[in-house]
Amino acid sequence: MAKCILLLLFINFVSIALTFEFNGFRKSIHIAQRLREKDLPGQTVKVALKAKDVTEKGVPHFLQKAVDEMHESRERRAVDKDRLKPQSSSFAFNDSHSQMVIHWAGKNSDVIIALTKGSVVGSAFSFHARHTSNVFVSHNYGRNFTSLNDKLRLYNGTQAVISQFFNAPSLNSHYIFADENSRFIFTTRDYGRTIFKKMVPFKPTKILFHKSYYSLVLGMDDSSTGDGMLYLSKNFGESWQGIKSNVRTFYWDDGKYAKNGTNSTCIYILRLTTADLGTVIRSCDFFENDEVELLTFVHDFEIQGPYMFATRKLRLLGGTGTAHQIYVSYYRGRFYNSQFPHDLTHLDYYVADASEDQIFMCVNHDELTTHLYISNVNGTKFSQSLENILYFNPNGSNRNSWLRFYMDKPFADLHKVAGMRGVYIATQLINKTLSSDHQRSLISYDKGGEWQLIVAPERDFYNNPTNCSVETNCSLHVSQKFHRLYASSRATPILSKASAPGLILATGNYGSKITVGESAGVFLSGDAGFTWHQVLDGVHYFALADHGGIILAVKQYEPTNQIVYSTDEGETWHVYNFTRNAIRIHGVLTEPGEKTTVFFLFGSNLDHHSWIVISLNLSTVFSKLYNTEFKFRYLMKKTKNSAVCEPLTLMI
Repeated sequence: MAKCILLLLFINFVSIALTFEFNGFRKSIHIAQRLREKDLPGQTVKVALKAKDVTEKGVPHFLQKAVDEMHESRERRAVDKDRLKPQSSSFAFNDSHSQMVIHWAGKNSDVIIALTKGSVVGSAFSFHARHTSNVFVSHNYGRNFTSLNDKLRLYNGTQAVISQFFNAPSLNSHYIFADENSRFIFTTRDYGRTIFKKMVPFKPTKILFHKSYYSLVLGMDDSSTGDGMLYLSKNFGESWQGIKSNVRTFYWDDGKYAKNGTNSTCIYILRLTTADLGTVIRSCDFFENDEVELLTFVHDFEIQGPYMFATRKLRLLGGTGTAHQIYVSYYRGRFYNSQFPHDLTHLDYYVADASEDQIFMCVNHDELTTHLYISNVNGTKFSQSLENILYFNPNGSNRNSWLRFYMDKPFADLHKVAGMRGVYIATQLINKTLSSDHQRSLISYDKGGEWQLIVAPERDFYNNPTNCSVETNCSLHVSQKFHRLYASSRATPILSKASAPGLILATGNYGSKITVGESAGVFLSGDAGFTWHQVLDGVHYFALADHGGIILAVKQYEPTNQIVYSTDEGETWHVYNFTRNAIRIHGVLTEPGEKTTVFFLFGSNLDHHSWIVISLNLSTVFSKLYNTEFKFRYLMKKTKNSAVCEPLTLMI
């Protein structure tokens, strides 16, 4: 099932970061956003890797078979001697909001929902424009969209301002659109063809569908002004009843983790008993009679997969500050105080990954120090995996940096290579300095047991020797979240997919540290990071499709009407003009998790910002292939004094 909400941000505008304060409360447990947004991949290749057990090619024996099968699968889609051009269509939204949220309904549906909101770019009345939104739906997979605004009106006819929407996991046709300020929700059971409105007794800042029963919905105002009352609807939002007061966080249980005496409709909450502390409670009858206290004196509470996390506060000896202890429950069992191999202060925790029956957790020890730890299966014991991982928290680590103006949620630069067991790439701070030129990339093939520098390609994009060796402290460095936010780079972060096991695309450079600038390029690995080669020069947006059989890229920053694509893992590239007039590209996406050959370019006009979507279907390129004379190593051929484009110029 492919279901994901992706946020496209018009990056010329800066939004001030929000805080995590909730009536004086500051969170101490954070869950990685990618874990929140979608389920972990189910169709993954289970391969155990050992760095020393390699073939003559330098690839692990266990990995080589998977890589060979992957290449064989892609070769079966190999092209013939004459290639058909991609099919493209363009749709102009006539909308100038600064943000667009895109949602694919998934489950073989052609429906796409788009929400635009935020300030209107270039509007003389941008203050008032912040209180508007537009909702669009496509029933033909993005070739055109229809506005739903006429169906999204309050009882008095006023246009609703939709801040977010929610999709039922069990029925992808069922959505709830929320107007938080007006306390209205709008429900649809048929992808927006018919919509019903309802005023609700709370500000719907958080809505949570049950995973299996679309009619069961929890809702609450979890903003700083909320009263903490948790509401339940048993009829898909038609009516609501308050079921528990003083709630800080809440979750539906996942049936596959249920213990004896529980069921899939159990609810877990943190209920406040004082201004700052509460009790973790489970109820399996909507708090009518059944309530079980699981842990008391809890400061913060979160659930991710089979694990439940809770923190308790500690007073620091000889000081006025506080630290935390973390407690972990595995498969909904009892909570245990997790043990760490040190006596350092714990300020907050960030769950970076909770797959493969282990937890990767960042623990912040002071303003400049965050280490990465790996747990045993049940989370009771942690060992240190990596020192000084790049971690940011707007209310904690590096909170005084420039990142606070761009990011309102914590993050760590740790990438799990999708489809490969135990392979991770991390960014480590050099000398505990968050600046862009004090970072390096490391890779692990055994889930953090060992970290090592990433071996750089032997030759650069122009086939010149790189003279880069780990023996001389020279290696490949790849960009993650930090450099996606960094104003002078905006680099596309690492990309890997479970549907293309072992294939990794990344913006990067080689040297002693990360320096995303003129020296940056796009690098590709087909063997889960053991070997790399540079496939594009300069910074690009890029995406994968069809099990990695197609790579599409477009250069950043400048106007363009061209994309380049490759069907042989970047060895050769082909140019396609997707429109006559150049536009400004803000992102390239494919439907998450789907085996698609359709790419979406999101951009805007050059003279003013107005959203445009270009859909590109590249399934036809597998039918025929231009003759070999059309193949070329991309476009740019540099000389000492100039850059000559052969045979076509790519602009963006």
